[in-house]
Amino acid sequence: MGSWDGKVKRLVGEAPQDFVSWLVKGGIYVSDASPELQSRNIHADILLNVDIGAQEALLHIEFQRRSDRDMAWRLWEYNVLATCQLRVPVLSYIIYLKEDKGTVSSPFVAAEADQLVHQFHFGVIRLWDIPTESFFASDRKGLLPLAVLSRDGKNRDVVERIIDGLYLDGVEPMSELLSLTYGLAALTFDGEHDQGWLRRRFSMLEDILMDTWAYKELMQRGEEKGIEKGIEQEKKDVLHKWQEMLLSIVQAKFPDQVEFTQKYIRDVEGQEVFQQLIIQAGVAQHADEYHQQFLDIMASL
Repeated sequence: MGSWDGKVKRLVGEAPQDFVSWLVKGGIYVSDASPELQSRNIHADILLNVDIGAQEALLHIEFQRRSDRDMAWRLWEYNVLATCQLRVPVLSYIIYLKEDKGTVSSPFVAAEADQLVHQFHFGVIRLWDIPTESFFASDRKGLLPLAVLSRDGKNRDVVERIIDGLYLDGVEPMSELLSLTYGLAALTFDGEHDQGWLRRRFSMLEDILMDTWAYKELMQRGEEKGIEKGIEQEKKDVLHKWQEMLLSIVQAKFPDQVEFTQKYIRDVEGQEVFQQLIIQAGVAQHADEYHQQFLDIMASL
C-alpha cells in the first residue's frame, strides 16, 4: 500500500484505545505486541494486547488498500499461528481503505470432500460503507482522520469538521492527528481544485503541523516528487533541443524530408540516436541518401 500503509499504522499508534474501543466492545488497550511470529516469517499490520473484562486477548488488524483473493486465508493462517504461539484468543479484523469489489467476507471456511474442517470468523470493515456522521458522533478523536475515507468523506466540509474536532479553542491541538488527516486527504482528493484547496487550508495550520513527524514525512515525499518531476522535465527539454537541432539541418538541406523526420523522432529518447541522425543528415549528399540512412538507423534501435 505504500504511503497508505504507513499513515494508517501510525494513526493506530497515536490513538490505540480509540481503535480498541471501536472494534472490541469493552476492550481496554494494554500495550503493543510484536506482530512477527517466531515460527514463521509472517507479519501482521497491527497486533495489540487488550483486556476484555478479566480476559487477556490480542487484537489483530490488517489494513488493505486493494483486494487480495488470498486475504482471508492469510488472516486465518496468522490467527491460528498467533493463537497457538501466544496462548490467548486473537480477534482479527480487515479494514479496507478504498472501495474495491474484491473484498473478502467472513467466515473463512476450509472444507475437504464436503466436510467442514475449519470455520474462521473475522471482522470486515469497508470504510466507504460507514456513514461519515458516525465518526463525528463518538468521542474517539483518534478515528476522525478516517472520516475522509468514509461514505461521504471526500469533500471539503468533512475535512473542516475534522479540523474543528482536533483543534478546539483552549485545548492543545492534536497535531499528529491533524497531520495524518492531511496525509489521508491528500491521498484521497484527486481533483486539482480540491487538492489546491487542501494545500491552502493546511498551510494555515503549518505552525502547528511543521514539527510533527507525519507532516515532515509528507513534505519530504512532496519534495522528492518535485525533484523527480524536475529531472523528468529536464530530460524532456534536452531531447527537445536535439530534435530542434536535427530538424533545423533537415530543413536547410532536405526540406521535403521534414515531415517524415518529425513523424519518426517523436518517440526517440536516446541522445546518442540523435547524434547519429544529425551526423548522417550532415554528410548526406541528397534527400534519398538521407532518407535511407535515417531508416537504417531507426531499424537498428
